[in-house]
Amino acid sequence: MAELELSALRAQMNPHFIFNAFNSIKWYLVQGDLKKSEAYIDKFSRLIRLVLESSRTEFTSLARELEIIRLSLDLERTRLQGRFDYTISVDAAIDPEFIQIPPLILQPFVENSVWHGLAHKTDGQGLLEVRIESLPDGMRCIIEDNGIGREQAKAIRSRAFQSEKSLGIGVSRERVALLSRQYFRAADLVLEDVVDPAGKPAGTRVYLTFIF
Repeated sequence: MAELELSALRAQMNPHFIFNAFNSIKWYLVQGDLKKSEAYIDKFSRLIRLVLESSRTEFTSLARELEIIRLSLDLERTRLQGRFDYTISVDAAIDPEFIQIPPLILQPFVENSVWHGLAHKTDGQGLLEVRIESLPDGMRCIIEDNGIGREQAKAIRSRAFQSEKSLGIGVSRERVALLSRQYFRAADLVLEDVVDPAGKPAGTRVYLTFIF
């Protein structure tokens, strides 16, 4: 039953991700630069191929998951005219080709940081960090941005009559709960607000932990 539920949840992930990616292409095409539009679509096609290949299996390599994240962030940086930078780091003790994780388990949190945190940032350059840390019996994935924070993002969605929760985040919570029962000794998801020294919102941090 858990395997069937995970298959159904993976099927929900791909339409959500592809819908958002097509919105990015639409935004760029209306700018009227055909040459850059073609380059954008070429990179997008490579991204979609990786997404579709990954979605056919229960697990994919960490290396492939990070490649998907790099491609999607490159596309988003183009769409947002370089208003944010990103870094991806992997602990030296981790072999990304060897480690297997559920496909597209990190992508929704990266996407959420860009769309709801960094896209609305007006005070300085945005930054998104993806860090993969080794644990004695597993690994921890940390996704952190210096965007506007969850409360302000929620207020913006409310004003735009988009008060519903992110489908990707909700599905990911369900997947993590099922994975914890089915494949890992433990899987845990924590979202927290980042604040500056004055206690004001300064971004969002996500911890996704897998105990093998």
